[in-house]
Amino acid sequence: MKKRTSRCFSSYVAVAARAVAAILFPFQRPRRSARRRSLSRAAGIARALPQKFNVSVTRVIYYNDMVIGNAPVDEINSAGSSSVVLPKRTMALKKISVYISILGVLTLCSRAAYAAPEAAKNKTEAAVAASAEAFELQAKDADPEKRAQAAAGLAELKVGKKAEVLKTLLNDKDARVKAVAARGLARDGDAAAYPVLAEALDGADGEARLVAIEGLASLKDARAEKPLIALLDHKELNTRWKAVESLGNFKGKGAVEALMAKAAEESEDPNIRRSALTSLVKIGDKAAIPGLKAFKSPKAPMLEKLAAKAAAALEKRK
Repeated sequence: MKKRTSRCFSSYVAVAARAVAAILFPFQRPRRSARRRSLSRAAGIARALPQKFNVSVTRVIYYNDMVIGNAPVDEINSAGSSSVVLPKRTMALKKISVYISILGVLTLCSRAAYAAPEAAKNKTEAAVAASAEAFELQAKDADPEKRAQAAAGLAELKVGKKAEVLKTLLNDKDARVKAVAARGLARDGDAAAYPVLAEALDGADGEARLVAIEGLASLKDARAEKPLIALLDHKELNTRWKAVESLGNFKGKGAVEALMAKAAEESEDPNIRRSALTSLVKIGDKAAIPGLKAFKSPKAPMLEKLAAKAAAALEKRK
């Protein structure tokens, strides 16, 4: 009985291996493009099953193995038979055929699922490359507004030519175009942006100045701390506001002291004073805690509560 059980198990294992081989080997075909493969995969599932998986052949392989291993000699068909039909074995044939068909459908669906992301990735890369070429061409336009838009668009892309084109725009005649290009380089940590950004801080173009402040905040170059502190007394409100927000990216003692003074300045806009408190928390220097606890503002009582919360937040930090 043990020998018969062992022989039965061995036969099942052998048949399973041959069935899997019959299913997988038909997929060894020459490579085609991912796009053509993904488009044709779903449409060909129905008609592919009879051709790709050789259901009838696999069934005969399975059944002949089972018969040769377990059936009496007089029940075995002669060699070369195209099918084997013995009493009480029809149900087994149907089951194995269904299992093989299901496995085939799952295999095709999984291959189509893997091909779809690959095709989408290729499409995205092609779109990015096309956008980069368009921006590169627009960067040579006579209109400075379009050149500035091209610089801003390129700054958002991850392409090889981005730095080259942006550095070319650093020499543009328009101050805003130069500042936008420098900001794009600053976001990538390119130190070549600093001289242009620092120059824009003292320029007459207000938009270029605001762009430059954003660029210096991204670059986090320690040299920018003093020029930004100097802007806290600028006559334009937006310039002071941007400078306060940007100083939150610097860790120097001078930035902490300047922000504390700006937060306590009763004549300053409440929004700028609130931003100064936020920047102090962002810096995370606990040296600001005593000043925040002693913070008083008769004209803006809400700021006193914000200062107390800022002090508590700094105390919780390690």
